Amino acid sequence: MTTQSTTTNRLFVLGLVSCALIAVFTWVGYFNSLDVPFTFDDERNIVKNPGVLMPDLSPASMAQAAFGEGNPTPRPVAYLSFGINHALGGLDVTGYHVVNIAIHMVNGWLVYLLALRLCPILLKTSEDKPKSFCTLFALAVALLFVSHPVQTQSVTYIVQRMASLCTLFYLAGLLCYIAGRNAPKPTVRSYIVWWGGALVCWVLALGTKQFAVTLPLAVMLYEWIARGGSLKIQKKALAVIGGGVLLMAVVAVVFKSGLFFEGGTFAKLFKGYEFRDFTLTERVMTQARVVMHYIGLIIYPAPSRLVLVYDYPLSTSLLVPITTLFSFLGLGAMAVASVVFARRLPLLAFGVLWFMLHLVVESSVIPLEMVYEHRLYVPIIGAGLLFVGAVFTLIKNQKAALAAVVVLSGVMLFATHERNETWRDRLGLWQDNAAKQPTEPRAFFNMASILRERGEYAEAIDMLEETIKLEPRYQEAWVRAGALLKLTGRYQEAANAYSAAIAYDLEEHPRFGLFHWEAFVERGSLLYMAGQYEAAVGDYTSALALPLQRKETEEFRRQRSVPVFDDRGTAYLSLRRFQEAIADFEAALAINPDHMKASNNLAWILATNPDPALRDGERAVELARRACKLTEWNDLSTISTYAASLAEAGDFEAAIEWQTKCIQMAPPQIVPQYRARLELFQNDTPYRSD
Repeated sequence: MTTQSTTTNRLFVLGLVSCALIAVFTWVGYFNSLDVPFTFDDERNIVKNPGVLMPDLSPASMAQAAFGEGNPTPRPVAYLSFGINHALGGLDVTGYHVVNIAIHMVNGWLVYLLALRLCPILLKTSEDKPKSFCTLFALAVALLFVSHPVQTQSVTYIVQRMASLCTLFYLAGLLCYIAGRNAPKPTVRSYIVWWGGALVCWVLALGTKQFAVTLPLAVMLYEWIARGGSLKIQKKALAVIGGGVLLMAVVAVVFKSGLFFEGGTFAKLFKGYEFRDFTLTERVMTQARVVMHYIGLIIYPAPSRLVLVYDYPLSTSLLVPITTLFSFLGLGAMAVASVVFARRLPLLAFGVLWFMLHLVVESSVIPLEMVYEHRLYVPIIGAGLLFVGAVFTLIKNQKAALAAVVVLSGVMLFATHERNETWRDRLGLWQDNAAKQPTEPRAFFNMASILRERGEYAEAIDMLEETIKLEPRYQEAWVRAGALLKLTGRYQEAANAYSAAIAYDLEEHPRFGLFHWEAFVERGSLLYMAGQYEAAVGDYTSALALPLQRKETEEFRRQRSVPVFDDRGTAYLSLRRFQEAIADFEAALAINPDHMKASNNLAWILATNPDPALRDGERAVELARRACKLTEWNDLSTISTYAASLAEAGDFEAAIEWQTKCIQMAPPQIVPQYRARLELFQNDTPYRSD
């Protein structure tokens, strides 16, 4: 066996060992996250998203999961992956976490391969370097990537599979491009295979999360560094990049221009600022500080510094706060130095520009949340290349350099494990968030939601009060507080909470004015309970007159109106405004013929009303029978209505049979009135309500 062959075999074995070590570090860091429950955006994207709750793996189910109307954003590949998870394991979180960790592991391998490809370019390795140098360098970069605690938000937070899965396709696409470009004996077929594969991976990445739009720029960055800082790109590469840009435009149309924001077009993109508490200028200025904060998290990622949601103070000018100016100067200096020293220090240039490039979509003009740690999932690769490159440059012994990085990665694994422990407790996660970001109202609101689920209503009300104290415009908090106050018998306080929610001006801030419907309906129910029927009718009418809210469809509004028509009809019935009551019950049944309460209430009027012009025995029997079927013939109220309807229709024998059943089912205190009704039926006399 030749020396070259032996070296090749050793490098191959070393590569396998490296991949195994990356896998071990990944699973050691995340094995305690397998039972982390769904939380925050997991709910609307997965748990309460009907399209994702696939019953099977049929093409129709998969199409619904990928493109269903319930998907908050146009990311079909990500939603399809959640749907497949559900089809195979329901809502058992273990399966979702296994997939997320596996994706992170594969990304670790891809980072390893990318660093292996970049090493000769970035570190200008020559014959004096051992053959294993780049392998160990790549291993060190990958270990930092998989073990860094800031990655927990992209791995442990189930919905952020969007970030990690997009990264998988993104890195695979970039590696396919590099493989095609550097093929030892390139042919047309090899270009088609590798660059075609790159385009397929890019499309999949775009269908997972929109930051993948930057892949052509990543290719250009690679070309620039690979050519020693020259902007000249070979024609075949330029053709591929141009084709990629054209494809990007096609994808923009296919996904309804959703590349940049869930609303679609650029006009809707900037309209998104209507739903934010900051302007475009404030966002751009604040993002300079946010990026510096991200750099700080990469350098010092203690679990005590990691947060799910931030209440980040805004920059209102370059000088307020003064750190805004310093941040712009710092970032500008980094960018300029990267370009100026690209030839002499390609590692610096690539690492810094990679970091900045992969924040450009989510940390620039688009009106997204100000800060999210999962946005560092791809940028951290650039930081890892910089750090490991510096270590391998300063520590001449490559094994000692790797050992130093392995030790650091091991320390980070402990921090990752600790952060995952916080994620395991839904309430604990938000308590941790509130302790670190005490001015963030969503932390207290989410604590209230969890406490409510646990039946700890008093504590939940306290958290909602804290939410409202921090953000008086938080209309949903007022509504939820009203519901809990009503549940605990504090009716006047509940009515006050609903009134506060109703008082919020629909035009003042679209982000908060989304719960007038619930406020009107729930206050209406309180007014009805208090016998204030006219006021209750007024609130129900106000709810039905509301314009469609953001993202609310006509069909959703129609279905939502059914119980409100029934409730208003019941209030009209109490006011003896029978014609209006009938109209509301008919309206409810026109939308949903199987609405039990509306069927029962309308049947009662048609069977028992003193006005013969309103009675219709046959229709009453039909409606009452439907209500009984819907309650499986076990509900006293519907059976009582059915008996009265039979009597009105002249079938007294059947009416007596069912009225006797009512007496058997009724509690003792109402048996006398049911016996009196039975006597009427026995005398061939229908019942008339007062």
